[in-house]
Amino acid sequence: MRVGIFIVVSVLTSVYCFAQQTAPVLLDSVEVYGIPDERFLAGSSFTTVDSALLRQQRSTHLGEVLATQLPVYFRSYGQGMISGVSLRGTAPQHTAVLWNGININSFSLGQADFSILPASAFGSVKVHAGGGSARYGSGALGGTVLLTSPEASSQEIFHIAQVVGSFGQYTTEAGGAFTLGRWNSHTQVYHVQSENDFTIQALGQRQPHAAFKQMGILQDIVYNLTNTKSLALHYWYHDADREVQPPIGQYFSDATQRDKNHRLSLQYKSNGRRGQFTATGGYVRDVLFYRKEDLVTRWTGSVKHAFVLPARIHTEVSAEWNHIRADIDEYKDGHAEEDRFDFMVSLQKSIGTRLSLALNLRQPAVSGFSPPFLPYLGVEYIVVKRPAATFTLRGNASRNYRVPTFNDRYWLNAGDRNLQPELSYAAEAGWRWIWNQLTVENTWYTQEVDQWIQWVPVGGNYIPRNIRHVQVRGVEIRVHGPIYQGVVTVIAGVNYQYTRSISTEVPPNDPWSLDRQLIYTPVQTASGYLRGNWRGYNATVQAQYSDRRYYLFANEADYSLDPYARIDLSVGRTLTVGRHVVTLQASAQNVLDEEYRQYAAYAMPGRYYTLQLNYQLNSISK
Repeated sequence: MRVGIFIVVSVLTSVYCFAQQTAPVLLDSVEVYGIPDERFLAGSSFTTVDSALLRQQRSTHLGEVLATQLPVYFRSYGQGMISGVSLRGTAPQHTAVLWNGININSFSLGQADFSILPASAFGSVKVHAGGGSARYGSGALGGTVLLTSPEASSQEIFHIAQVVGSFGQYTTEAGGAFTLGRWNSHTQVYHVQSENDFTIQALGQRQPHAAFKQMGILQDIVYNLTNTKSLALHYWYHDADREVQPPIGQYFSDATQRDKNHRLSLQYKSNGRRGQFTATGGYVRDVLFYRKEDLVTRWTGSVKHAFVLPARIHTEVSAEWNHIRADIDEYKDGHAEEDRFDFMVSLQKSIGTRLSLALNLRQPAVSGFSPPFLPYLGVEYIVVKRPAATFTLRGNASRNYRVPTFNDRYWLNAGDRNLQPELSYAAEAGWRWIWNQLTVENTWYTQEVDQWIQWVPVGGNYIPRNIRHVQVRGVEIRVHGPIYQGVVTVIAGVNYQYTRSISTEVPPNDPWSLDRQLIYTPVQTASGYLRGNWRGYNATVQAQYSDRRYYLFANEADYSLDPYARIDLSVGRTLTVGRHVVTLQASAQNVLDEEYRQYAAYAMPGRYYTLQLNYQLNSISK
C-alpha cells in the first residue's frame, strides 16, 4: 500500500506542478473540463439504457430491464424477491452499484438487491462491464452499474402513470418539475403492490405467501449560484415490504422482510478557469427488518478536480472517504465500524483523431486491511475512419479487489476478521464496427480472481474462508442500432455471451468442484429486443435466454436448472394534443408461458399481463 500511495502522491504532485507552471496555456477561456467515464475508461464496454425504455417499464425493477439489454444473468428468489446480478461470470457481490457516485451495495451482504431499484427512479442508467476498481472502488470486478437521479425537464411540468396487471398488481407514479429563476426542482413519488399469487406450473397451485408492496419518493433540487457554480441536493427514500416467498412445496410460512432506505447526496460544482471542482457529501441509512432490525449507516465525502494539462491531457484527481457503521445483533459485539479512504488519479489523452489512451490509479486504505494499489490502462485505436463507417480496436488491463463484507468478518461464531480482500487481474480486447448508426462489438475477456471468499461447512457450522481461485474466460458479441428510419423507425439489439468461470483451486473437502463451472453461472446467455414506432404507435419485443445453471459445485445435471427462454411483448399508442400527451401501453410478459427458475426451488410466474396509462403535461413552447 505504501508503494501505491507513493505513486499516487507523486503523480498528483507532478500533475499539479505542471498545471501551475503552464497556467497561461489553460486560461484562454472557460470550458467544461469534466469528461464522461467512457473516455477515462477507454478500451472498456459501456451500455447506456434508453431513458424512454425506463419510462415505458414503470412497473418493473431495474434488473428486469437490464436482463433484456445486456447478456447478464439475474439470480432471483422469485418475482419481486431479492435479485442479484451476475456480470461476466462473477457473483452478485462483484458488481458495484453507484447512485450519484455513492456506492449503495449492502455492506453487510456485499451486493445490491435489484428488486428494490424501480426502473423509473433514475434519469440515466449506464453499465460498465469488466474490471473497474481503479475507477469505482471495492467490488467492481465483474462490472459497475451507474445510476443518476432524474433531472428537471425543460419540457415536462407534470406526469402521472397508472399500471394494472395480473396477480393483483397495481403501480401508481406521479411527478413534476419546474424551473424558477436559478432554481430547478424535480419531485417523484411511486407506489407498487402485488398479491403475486401466480400459478406454480409444476404443481398447478397458487404461489402462497409472496405478496409485496413498495413505495418511495425522490426529490432533486439544483440551485445555480452563478453561470459556473451550482449546488445540487438529491434525496431518495424507498420502502419495501414483502412476504418472503417460500420454496416450491412449502405452503406454510410467516417470514417477512421490510427494507427502508434513505439516500442523500449534496453536491457543489464549480467550473472555472483552472478546471472543474466538485465536492460531494452523502448519507445512506439502510434498515432491514427480518426477524429483527439490522441497521447500516454510512457517511461519505469526496472532492474531485478535473482540468486539462498541456497537450490536451484530460486529468482528474480525487479523494474519497466513507465511514460505515453496522448495528446488527448477530455480530460478535453487536456492531461494527469501518473507515475507507481512496486517492485517485485519472488521465486521458487523445493522440490525433484515432488513438485514445486512459490511465487510472487508485490507492485505497481500509480499517484493518492493506488494500492493493489498483491501476487501469486502456487503449482505443480507430483503424478505419470514414463518414459512414468506423472500425476501432480496443483493449484494457486492470487490477481489482473487494473488501470482505461485514457479515464475512463479524458474524457471531463464524466471521473471520483475518480474511483477505479478493484480488483480481483482468484484461480484455476486442473491436467495434459502426456503419451509419448500426454498431457491432466483439470483446474477449479474461480474469483471475484470487482469495475468493466462500462460506464452507466446518464442524456443523458455516464459516467464510479465502479458499478459491477462480478463472474467468469469455467472449461477448453485441449488435445494436436502427435498422430502418423513416416514417417507420425500427431499432434492434442482440447480445450474446459465452463465459467459463471455473474453480482452479478448491478447498480440501471439496475436490469434486475442481475445474467446474461456478454455481448459478450460465455458460451461455443471450438477450435481444426489437422496437418499432409509426405515427405514435409503438411495439416492442424483448427476449432473454439462459443456459443450464448448476446449483452444486460438482456440476451434476440432477442438481441444475434447465435452460430457458423468455419473451415479452408490448404495444402502445401515444396521442399528443397541444401540451397534453397520453400514452396507453399493453404488455404481455413471458408470452410463451415458459416454466423456469432463476434460483433453485423458487418459482417464477408464467404468462402475465399489464396495462399502463400515462398522462404528461408539457410547458408552453416559446
